[in-house]
Amino acid sequence: MKQVLSRLHQRFDQRISIWLEHEALTGSVRCGKGCSACCDVPMLTSLAEAILLRERVPAQLDPVIHRRHQTVCELWQSCEGDEDLWARTYRFCIGSCLFLAPDGACSVHEVRPLPCRQ
Repeated sequence: MKQVLSRLHQRFDQRISIWLEHEALTGSVRCGKGCSACCDVPMLTSLAEAILLRERVPAQLDPVIHRRHQTVCELWQSCEGDEDLWARTYRFCIGSCLFLAPDGACSVHEVRPLPCRQ
């Protein structure tokens, strides 16, 4: 499963890089390493992607991840299932992605989920 997901990520990245090259010529794309503009919005991942990410997480982050999970669940409950409200308040209550490095780069760039690759 890891090899299949890795190949899928590679193909996706290749297609995105072609699109980015084209868009860069027109001046439409401004993202690059360290951008982090969308690293504070909720992202859904597949189980396979979550497994890959979990393998990259150092044990010392376990308590941080557990607290983050509790906070996300509490936020969801307070929004009473209203997905729009949850998405709007997420960035203010949750903050940036756990994998966002101090320099704004992604610390798990090689195994980042598909939504983060778009």
